[in-house]
Amino acid sequence: MRLILVALVLALAAFGQTTTRRIPPDEAAKHLVKKASAAYPSLAEAARIQGNIILEVSIDESGAASVRRLVTGHPMLAPAAIESANRWKYQPFEVDGKPATVVTLVMVTFGNPGKENDAAARAEMLFQDSFWTLEESAQVDFIN
Repeated sequence: MRLILVALVLALAAFGQTTTRRIPPDEAAKHLVKKASAAYPSLAEAARIQGNIILEVSIDESGAASVRRLVTGHPMLAPAAIESANRWKYQPFEVDGKPATVVTLVMVTFGNPGKENDAAARAEMLFQDSFWTLEESAQVDFIN
C-alpha cells in the first residue's frame, strides 16, 4: 500500500503541480479565530454514531477556510463537518511578510468517541500532515 502511495506521489510530482504552503495542525489551531460548531446530523445522532472527522482545509489570504477534501471519518458525519469547517475563520497567515494561502488539517468531533478514538484520530492527523509535507517537499525537489 505504501509503495502505491509513493508511486502516486512521484507521478504527481512529474506533472509539476504547484503547491501551497502546508501549516502543521497545531500551528494552524493557534490562528483559529472563529470555530463554527458542527450541527450533529439527527439520523447519525439517533443511530448513536460518533467519531472524529479529519479534513484538509485551505485558508485564504483573508483567513477564510474552505475544505479541500475529506481525509477520514464516518460518511454520515462528514457533510456536517465540512459545512462547519467552511465557516471557520483564521487570523491570516504570512509567507515572506505577505498574506498567503495555506493548507492544514483539522478535526471535527461528534459525540464523545472516547480517549482511545481521539488519540487514534490525532495520530492519523499527524501522520497525514507528515506524509503530505514530505510529498510536497519531494515534489519541489523533483521540479528543481
